Amino acid sequence: MKEKMNFKKMLAMIGSLAIIIPGSLSVVACGSNETAAPKTELSEVIKTTEVDGNIANEKDIVLAEVIKLNSKLTDKDIEITDFNKATENATGLAKIVAKANSKYTGEVSITISKLEDNKSDEIIKEINDGDYTTTVNFKSSIVELKASIDEEFIKSKLSEEIANYFKKDLFDLKTITNDKDEILTDENFETVGSFEARIVYSYAKSANQSTKLIITVDEAQIADKFELNDGNVNTLIQAKNGKLYAGTDNGNIWEIDLSNNEKSKKYQLNNEHIYTLIQAKNGKLYAGTVKSSIWEINLEDNTVLKILNDWPGADHRDIATLIEGLDGKLYAGSGIGNVWEIDLKDLENPTKYRLLDWSFVNTLVQASNGKLYAGTTDGNLWEIDFTATEVKTPKFSFENKSNSILDMKEIADDKLVLTTKDKIYQFNLNSNEMSEVLNLEEGHIFSLVQGTNQEIYVATEKGNIYELDLDAKSIKNSYQLNASVYSLVIIDKVLYAGTKTSVWELAIV
Repeated sequence: MKEKMNFKKMLAMIGSLAIIIPGSLSVVACGSNETAAPKTELSEVIKTTEVDGNIANEKDIVLAEVIKLNSKLTDKDIEITDFNKATENATGLAKIVAKANSKYTGEVSITISKLEDNKSDEIIKEINDGDYTTTVNFKSSIVELKASIDEEFIKSKLSEEIANYFKKDLFDLKTITNDKDEILTDENFETVGSFEARIVYSYAKSANQSTKLIITVDEAQIADKFELNDGNVNTLIQAKNGKLYAGTDNGNIWEIDLSNNEKSKKYQLNNEHIYTLIQAKNGKLYAGTVKSSIWEINLEDNTVLKILNDWPGADHRDIATLIEGLDGKLYAGSGIGNVWEIDLKDLENPTKYRLLDWSFVNTLVQASNGKLYAGTTDGNLWEIDFTATEVKTPKFSFENKSNSILDMKEIADDKLVLTTKDKIYQFNLNSNEMSEVLNLEEGHIFSLVQGTNQEIYVATEKGNIYELDLDAKSIKNSYQLNASVYSLVIIDKVLYAGTKTSVWELAIV
């Protein structure tokens, strides 16, 4: 007898069975006729796996090139994860990967072909046949010239067709020579005029190429940059803030901002004639004026204070020169042969060094040997070694008041350069030998500065500035301002000269 199957029991049994569906079969959703389409491997779509590196060698350009070669793809389907540019010596590589939400899967590596040396011979020929010219400033440098001979400079003389193939990264400037194959130096820019040079370079795999370059050294540019109309500009300094400060006959300190060429009468010192102005290590300015007066100018809060006037033993003569010594103290030269040592922490008790000289101390220098040297109106050079406060015998004497020592600098260890009326001298501190360098025959030589390359510049009463060659005892260059020059300072290869009423700018160093 057949047993009857309970219908509900059958359903329960069927529901408890594990249903295994092969992965190759599509799953049909209950109540729907749609199926999820399988993703396509990128390798089945991208058949061209190399691009021309001369056309596409940037990440975004390579991606665009792959899409262009495979019309089924868009930038919503693929992206580049790893990328290396091609060079002349090696191929590049771009890994193309399917984006997560695209209908593709997998990745494909695209080779970027080596860069071709396109038209190198034609490019080199045009460079070598080019008509290259440039103008440099007087007293320019070879570093500045090389910086201007860049890829754009070279490309500018190529024909339009060849310029399209010129590749900046294949050009390499080696050096610049004269027409005798001698490498140029800064000295080549110390004479105004034009001369022929050679640009030595390599391009691609071609080395030791050269082309003609005509270099014109322009004249020094002189401009009456700042008209102050405030009496003689007796002293000029550049402060640590980069600004130029000028002290005048009328007791004013002018601030000149060289970044925007703005000038202002910044500080007034009671109409006291300013002879000298310095900046000490503490950042403050100090001015020497009339009747033993020394002023302190605080650049941070713009305050002005007369710190010394009628101190014990003061000779009430003008402070003609002021320096900061190696010990941080101030040293001031005044009338009747006095040099004052001033400790800024003890202003009440300056130390006086008495020179047996009844004339003004016009200039002071502390030399590398630690000793202090003073030049006076009577033409005496005094040495102060700080062991005695009275010095009876000068280190050297011209024995002629017409040889007043007006300015003085140590240009090398144990070697001083001095200016007087008409003449420049050198003095050897070891041998005590004084030797005449030049006789300019132009009256008082008020100011002396040393350039960045050890050049010496002097300024005269007749309004001329001279660059000197001390070894050759000759004038290298001269510049005429047509106004007596009382002060000089060099800032960033520019010489500033203080004259009667003005500060002149002269780009010569």
